[in-house]
Amino acid sequence: MAATPPQVTAEGIEAWECVEASVDTLFSLPVVAVEGYTLVYEDAALRERLHRATGKDITRFFFATQLAFDPALSARVEALLQQTVTSAAQGAFADRLEDRGLTDIQHGGRRRVSVNAGGHASATAFTGSYECDGTAIPIEGLLAVWREDGFTIAGGAHPVGDGGLGVGVEPERYESELLELIGGVA
Repeated sequence: MAATPPQVTAEGIEAWECVEASVDTLFSLPVVAVEGYTLVYEDAALRERLHRATGKDITRFFFATQLAFDPALSARVEALLQQTVTSAAQGAFADRLEDRGLTDIQHGGRRRVSVNAGGHASATAFTGSYECDGTAIPIEGLLAVWREDGFTIAGGAHPVGDGGLGVGVEPERYESELLELIGGVA
């Protein structure tokens, strides 16, 4: 079964720039292969403002991944894999944050987030920072994993301060929008 694109239906997604659409084989064993279809969005306007202030491509981002198993797994087997998939997704998200240039990445608190018009997912919070010429720009992120006709993984990260650069970030709005985007993935 080939991975299909995640459906991002959240209001406001049209204001984001889709910077990546990819299908990757995440791993393959003799009896099963796992493929992920990922969409990554960025806030281009914030990226431009932060680039002018720092010379670096710092921004907030959101992603959604739909997993597919070949051959398809039963719901019972998927349920047994929930913790394994969640742990692998957390590691991959931390790697993605590091690839984006964040340092001191930590994950900690968990929370429930609303997904798919009434469902819930367990989400893990992440923190880190961008180091820019002695200035630290603090970042917070959130990663959610849930099952509904397969595994869906969604999350993102955003600045919670601008390190005194005067860029004018809005952490409360960013967090609210990230939660809405995660909730709008099907």
